[in-house]
Order: sequence, then C-alpha cells, then structure tokens
Amino acid sequence: MPVTLLQERPQAESSEEIRCRVEAARAIQCERYRHRPGAPQ
Repeated sequence: MPVTLLQERPQAESSEEIRCRVEAARAIQCERYRHRPGAPQ
C-alpha cells in the first residue's frame, strides 16, 4: 500500500492543508449550488 503525502508530513502542516482543501471544496460546491436553477438563495 503506497504511503500518502499526508503521512510523510508533520501533523500540524497536514491538518492545516486538509482544512484549506476542505474550505476550497466547500467554496466550489457553494458556487455550483448558487448558480444552479432553483437553488435556495
């Protein structure tokens, strides 16, 4: 089983990167939902 990049990094840095990626993913989803017809305002 290949070792992931997160396992090779310090916990603080990896958790910060995960948080950043999660926020970015949420922002992308929000943009998609916002432009979808019939989406709640």
